[in-house]
Amino acid sequence: MQLDKTRVAIRERSLTDIMDLAVRVIRGHLGALVAAWLVGALPLALFNAWVLAGRYPAEGSEVVPTGYLWHLAVLMFCEIPLATAPMTLYLGQALFVEQPSRRELAGLFVSRLGQLLWYQVVLRGCLAFLAVFGFVDGIGEPLLLLIEVPMCLLWLGVYIIWPYQNEVLLLERTPWRARRGRVGTWSRTRNMHAQGASTQFGRWIVSLAIAPLLILAGFTAMNWIRSTLSFDWQADAWTYQLLLPLAAWIVIGYFATVRFLSYLDLRIRTEGWEVELLLRAEGARLARQVA
Repeated sequence: MQLDKTRVAIRERSLTDIMDLAVRVIRGHLGALVAAWLVGALPLALFNAWVLAGRYPAEGSEVVPTGYLWHLAVLMFCEIPLATAPMTLYLGQALFVEQPSRRELAGLFVSRLGQLLWYQVVLRGCLAFLAVFGFVDGIGEPLLLLIEVPMCLLWLGVYIIWPYQNEVLLLERTPWRARRGRVGTWSRTRNMHAQGASTQFGRWIVSLAIAPLLILAGFTAMNWIRSTLSFDWQADAWTYQLLLPLAAWIVIGYFATVRFLSYLDLRIRTEGWEVELLLRAEGARLARQVA
């Protein structure tokens, strides 16, 4: 690993540059990224189908399943950090190594699993659990809204404030608590996101506006292909069970790459990361010469 020879040029970029670069990165690492995407997204997609089973309109009904769509969105929002963790790990290694080792990636994932589950599943996922629990167990609509809306707003607030917590957890490998010479996960996440907050918030708003349009475009295209091949233009349960989640997971995978590149951009802008890489690379060379 040569820290001063990265696969992506280390420099500041605008959001449009980052989104364009994300397409290029995905195209260059398509097979590996699709595999990482499947490892993260497929189990959670199957879990969602199981949790929300039987909550679709009756066969032949033209009613749009708004309850199902709402709770699917809540689940998927809270599952994003866990689903994209394999992609984040791969991208972090592929930045420096041409062909990252699958065994090393698996080892890194296992070593960070404790903090990942605590911060991204227990603390955030409980909001989705309580919301979907009300849907599955048939709590009345007024009480359901009273429970869900504040929790979803709280979850969005946490995600807006700390969008790059996955990168801190998985790539920086910070300890649970501060040690001598190393800052803890909580402090590192808080301090990093305190810098450039307005820029990151603006990028989050733009991404939030673009992502639903991409999901709608993907869903419409796949549904048109299904309807053309089957000569059935009426949406059925499979349309919402399979095609809509698939379109959403694809867009989530794309924005996982955008988020990783935005994380690099934040570190470059606020921490001079490119200078740090050069100094660390030169230090490694000097250490090898001394040895």
